[in-house]
Amino acid sequence: MKTKLFIFLAFTLSISLAQDIAEYREYHEKAIQAYYAQDKAGWLENNQKALEVLPDCATNIYYAADAFAQNNQPDSALKYLEMAVEFGYGWNSDKDENFKSLNENPEFLKIMVRVKELRKPVNNSSIAFTIAENDLIPEGLAYDPVEECFYLSSLYKCKILKISKEGKVTEFKSEKQDGLRPVTGMKVDEKRRILWVCTEVSGLHYKDADESEIGWSGIFKYDLNSGELIKKYILMEKGVHHLFNDIVITKSGDVYFTDSEARKVFFINHEKDHPETFLENIGLGYPNGIALSADEKYIYVADSGPGINRINLKTKEISFLKTPQNATTIGIDGLYLYNNSLIAVQNGFGEASRVTRFFLNENGDEVIKQEILEMNNPHFIIPTTGAIAGDEFYYIANSQLASFHQDNSIFPDEKLKDVIILKVKL
Repeated sequence: MKTKLFIFLAFTLSISLAQDIAEYREYHEKAIQAYYAQDKAGWLENNQKALEVLPDCATNIYYAADAFAQNNQPDSALKYLEMAVEFGYGWNSDKDENFKSLNENPEFLKIMVRVKELRKPVNNSSIAFTIAENDLIPEGLAYDPVEECFYLSSLYKCKILKISKEGKVTEFKSEKQDGLRPVTGMKVDEKRRILWVCTEVSGLHYKDADESEIGWSGIFKYDLNSGELIKKYILMEKGVHHLFNDIVITKSGDVYFTDSEARKVFFINHEKDHPETFLENIGLGYPNGIALSADEKYIYVADSGPGINRINLKTKEISFLKTPQNATTIGIDGLYLYNNSLIAVQNGFGEASRVTRFFLNENGDEVIKQEILEMNNPHFIIPTTGAIAGDEFYYIANSQLASFHQDNSIFPDEKLKDVIILKVKL
């Protein structure tokens, strides 16, 4: 759920996780180091090597275009930029200063027409709720079909709100109650009347922040009938940063949740009742949103790297979800299963954030079509996550995750907006 604003790699080719991942990561990391060192030749060389390993990596195709442009090779820059746009990437390339040398090139201008088409607004959503608490910095949203209410998490205030179907807002948990810290993903186990909550300290963007807590993460288990804390599971390791991010629950009550900083998926068996590592070294980047297949044989894990990982719960085999060329599964924060499709909140495109429905094939291992449900909504300020209620998708439109000064203090009230929850028909 919680997302990093810099997506550092992505690709759509379906491959085995073991295939060339280490080699790819090595070249990519060298490329990024060269970029920040302003080593233009190294930036180009290592991007090219990374693409030789995984030629369908959309982000590195874009980075190759950038590198060629910076190395005064316009023909190659245009070739790779056009490829990136065909993959649905390069949304803000018309504003990328690294392409300014191409601004008058006719071929570049043609590509920019396509870029503007990709960013064209799609508006199907309406306002479901407005929460008059502009410094909330919300992140997670969960739905309880029994009470027909929502739970909304706060990063900055380290608390959880409850929203009735009529829109009445109350505090389910107050600031730092029970030891909560910034609250990320949440899920309701309607059968057992439990609210599962992810909470973490990955930085200092919360009230009365304590630097010594960085790397701390927890899973809190609440009784929805009484509101009482049932149990909490805390992980704090010296030298290791954890970020428990999003969570999913099986019919038997087992829980899987992502750890974005440690690149892991954890598991809590309902009988053993303690967290254990289910799978580590997930993907290439930042595992985030998580969804469970209808038959409960697989989990889908959104990653700032490959896009979407599909993980077999029995064998732990990982594959990257195949997509058609014009479908883009990168930049996903929240991820949800609905009628053999995946609903994704994609906030990794800057101003072109969107909510997308990815229709799956019968086997659930390939995207066969994408439908953009919402894009470039005027309320969007880094949309993050949502929840499915019936045949509607409710989601946080304006998390305002970037509303902090360099000293980690939050922006003043006049620069913040009331929280808006949008809904869209599925």
